[in-house]
Formats: sequence, structure tokens, C-alpha cells
Amino acid sequence: MRRAVIVGSGSAGRRHAAALRSLAPEISITVVQRPESVQPREELQNLDVSFASTLDEALAVSGDVCPADFCIVANPSTLHADVAVRLLRLNSPVLIEKPLAADLLSAKEIQTAELQSGNQALLGYHLRFGDLLPELRRLVHRGVIGAPTGFSLSVGQHLGSWRTGTDAAASVSARAELGGGVLLELSHELDALCFALNCTATSVTHCDLRFDGAPTDGKVETVAEVELVTSAGIAGSVHLDMVADEPVRDWVILGTEGTLRVDALRSTIRHEKPDGTAHTIAEFAGGERDRAERRLIEHLLELSNPEIHPRCTTQDGILALAIIDAARKSYMSGQVAPVEQHVRQEQ
Repeated sequence: MRRAVIVGSGSAGRRHAAALRSLAPEISITVVQRPESVQPREELQNLDVSFASTLDEALAVSGDVCPADFCIVANPSTLHADVAVRLLRLNSPVLIEKPLAADLLSAKEIQTAELQSGNQALLGYHLRFGDLLPELRRLVHRGVIGAPTGFSLSVGQHLGSWRTGTDAAASVSARAELGGGVLLELSHELDALCFALNCTATSVTHCDLRFDGAPTDGKVETVAEVELVTSAGIAGSVHLDMVADEPVRDWVILGTEGTLRVDALRSTIRHEKPDGTAHTIAEFAGGERDRAERRLIEHLLELSNPEIHPRCTTQDGILALAIIDAARKSYMSGQVAPVEQHVRQEQ
């Protein structure tokens, strides 16, 4: 029987467990949940999982049984490195929730462990596995709006509405020691930008941060306004917040021959032409988040074939963290901050 180990029982861990059970009903799932955790167990118990209080306990198997055929790291990002480095040594595919880590150094440690082990790590930027972002990338690549000239991505929702039935102030998102704040927690938009435009970022030209307006520890960013330039010389902005009364998720890509405007909450993409006409060029049914989750876990399962490579990698995770690092430096200095260019060193 195949085994999966999920480290973390929060909303991400529970979502992954549900998808895994649906796709592989026969698989044995062990969830690592700390004894002091306040995360509910009922949903996981209904999925017929077993629990372990430590990773050692989860991996302690007898005889020739494989400790884990698939691993998922879904604990706070400040704890990712220690767990991911250990799991990568098992020679089983590892899914790491976004962000890859809470800082660049830890992210590089994870990538080094991946390369040294010869194992494969998949990063959980689920928008890549949805409908909208791949379609946006395809439309840009097709030249529907000519050459891209600018961009604006915005996502916001009050922290109190992020996770129903939980104390927002005690959540990972609200606490610095657990990797909270919008730059890390909403880094999906940074990855989406690079994926849609098939580029990296070279510099953050300006960054404004706020630390109020949401029930946090007062140390994490509640709003981030990041202006940056891509490797193609395209300038634009990314807005991230956990204070908005009404949820929003809009992406705009400007081009020499028009504009693509994504309303991610309504799953639509509109094409605005220079002559002022506009039409919906793509529209998807509700439930995209669930479809993205299913595709993500399907991809994890197929990574047991060494000839298949992750569609979202540790290198992608390092790029997102490099942008975050540059944004913080720009905020502190009030100056342009270069985005560190990290080249993956194959072993």
C-alpha cells in the first residue's frame, strides 16, 4: 500500500488530504499534527487518516515498508526548511506549500537538498494549475495584445474572512513568527505575474507597506504596494492586502495592441481593443479552486515517474522570495532594490 505523509493540519493540509483521498482512495495517509495544535480534526478523521504528533512518529515504519511514497509540507513557512530537507532525502516526491520558505536563505537550503538528493520538489502555487492563469499566459504568448507594456495585479480580502471558524488573530497569516503578512501569504500574485509574462523580475522600484487594519500581531504587513520591473523591461505594480472589506482579485496586462483584464473572482478574461471595443475572451465555470487543487495533487502523484518534472519548482519559489526580499529592502531604504538573480546549480 502506498503511503503519504502530510506535515500540517491547517486549511492547506486538510485541502491536500481531501484531494489525495479522492484521487487515490487506497492510499494510507498520515497527518502530522502537533499535540498543542488547535486545528480541528473532524474533517481529517472523516477522510480516514491516521495522526502522528511528530515527523519521527509518522516515518517510523517496520520492515521494508517505505516511510512515505508522497510527502506534503503544509506547516508554517518558517518551519518548511527543516521538514522539507528531511523529507527530500526519502527519495519520494515532495509538495511544499507556498511560499517555499519564509526567507531566501531557507529556500536555498531546500533547493540544495533537492539537488543533492536527486529527488523532486513541487511548489504549491496552485494558480498555475487552475484555468485562468494558464489561459492568460497563452493569450499573452499568442500576441493577442501585441507586446506587453505594463501590468497591474491586485488581490485583497479582510483577514477576518480568510478562514471561517478560526481566530484570525491566532492564524499563521497574522503572526510574524509563523511567516504571516501579505508579502508571503499572498505571494501567489508575484508568481502569477512571472508565469503569465514568462519572465523574472529585476528590480523593485518602490514599495509601500502598512501594518494596521487587520487583527494581527502588529509586526506583519497588512498592505503592500509593490512597483517592479521585469526582465523584459516591463514596469507595473502588484497590490496585496488583508484589510479590504470587499474581496477583489483583478489582473491587468497592458499591450501595444490592447489590454487583457482578468476578474479572478468571476473567472473571466476580457479583451479590450485600442478602438474601445471589448469582449469576454475566456470564461470558466465556478469551482476553479477545487479543479486547481485536484490537478496539483494529480501532478504530485505522477512525479513518482522520474521522467516527469515539476511544473512549479523550487526555482520559482526562490524568485518569489527574491522579489519579496527586494520589496522589503526598497521599503526600508526608500530606494530601488535589485531582485537577486539566483541560478540553479545542478549537481
